Amino acid sequence: MRHPLFSALLCSLVLAVSSAQANEVPTPISRTQFTAAAAGEVLIEAQRGTPNRGQVIGFVAAPLADVVAIVIDTNTHSTWFPDTVESRTIERNGSTGISSGVTHVPLLRDRTWTITGNHSRPRYNGVQCDLVEYDYVADSGNMNDLFGYWLMCPEGEGTVVKYVINADLGVWLPGAVVTWAQRRMLPGIISGLQARWTSLHS
Repeated sequence: MRHPLFSALLCSLVLAVSSAQANEVPTPISRTQFTAAAAGEVLIEAQRGTPNRGQVIGFVAAPLADVVAIVIDTNTHSTWFPDTVESRTIERNGSTGISSGVTHVPLLRDRTWTITGNHSRPRYNGVQCDLVEYDYVADSGNMNDLFGYWLMCPEGEGTVVKYVINADLGVWLPGAVVTWAQRRMLPGIISGLQARWTSLHS
């Protein structure tokens, strides 16, 4: 299974120690977003810039702990994360880790990356959530930057997932690539998580 532009970068979403790169302060999932996601809506945002930013919020019909376990197991991201060609955990120490991988980006060369990650359990609006922040290791691949986070919060018997990716591929991106990320890659993260959980627990 191959992985897109935003994905490649994010695929590395894994657990890790934060690096000295730029990052984005995580923001909570709003009640409106929770309600829409729990009703089956997949909320997508994508903005072009330096870096390009993508965001998806959706519902996974699986317990929070199971979803978190899938997200932090970067050795298996290539089995469910859209367009991830390779992924592996290099090191893990408690709540931090380092992962690397290769992401397929339409119309461009595959992107290679190494990321650090950090797993924490913040409370938002009185709800205990899980947060995995990731950051690109400078000069570790053929990208300029890659950072973002996973925010996973319980909702009923399932989990609302927010995934944010900021990626600077170091090249001009055709509009078709951004459109593709909105229509295929970002929604595919939510459906990929669901499919992975089902395959593990069916």
